[in-house]
Amino acid sequence: MEQVSPTSRPRHVIWNTAVTRPDEQFSYYREAICQAFMNLTPESATTSRFPAKVEAIKIGTGAINRVVFPEHTVHRSRADIAASTESCFYLNFKLAGRCRMLQGDSEVSLSRGQVGIVDSDREVTLLHDRGPMLEVASFWVPSRALRDRLPPSFDFRAERVSDDPHVGHLIVETARSLNAGGWRKRTAFGCSTCCSISLRSACRAARGRRRRRPQALRTRPCWRCAAPFTSGCASRD
Repeated sequence: MEQVSPTSRPRHVIWNTAVTRPDEQFSYYREAICQAFMNLTPESATTSRFPAKVEAIKIGTGAINRVVFPEHTVHRSRADIAASTESCFYLNFKLAGRCRMLQGDSEVSLSRGQVGIVDSDREVTLLHDRGPMLEVASFWVPSRALRDRLPPSFDFRAERVSDDPHVGHLIVETARSLNAGGWRKRTAFGCSTCCSISLRSACRAARGRRRRRPQALRTRPCWRCAAPFTSGCASRD
């Protein structure tokens, strides 16, 4: 199945593995998420029955994708990135089960009601578990739609932005509202705004970790005398 850009497919599309034979269901699901999202490489412990449903709703230049599925793993590899025609951000609102997002040296866990963000231009692994059936609403926003809302330079790995003490509650409520009204045209602006707020939150969190890391290295105890290196221990000479 050739990947179709969200801007060129019908506004509302549903893929349901129930329409295929049990031994073809996972292959059908794999092709469906590549259509709804971008190039991805899912893996499942079983190659037989895989009950899943993928719903894609186009909003502006992006989309809201609602997915229901059993436990499995999804990778976005270097090959997947190279084969993609554009970059985007995924804002994931977890509705059931757990998702562990691994990107670079960052690992973030999402449970029901939490929101995380990942950059499609970086390799990432999503581990979906804790439930017979899991569910997520993922907001697909192309990077080009957000460039004028972002600082000149930014860098982050996967982040759980619902934890932000200042805007986390706003992100969650906006994601919940967008998921409930994904067919309305007015959600296009809301989706890109929510994603840009989340990106700024993720960048702040990344900068905070980078500032804390050198301080932690400077103040760790000396292995010989247990005194902090900053106290002038002779062991460092």
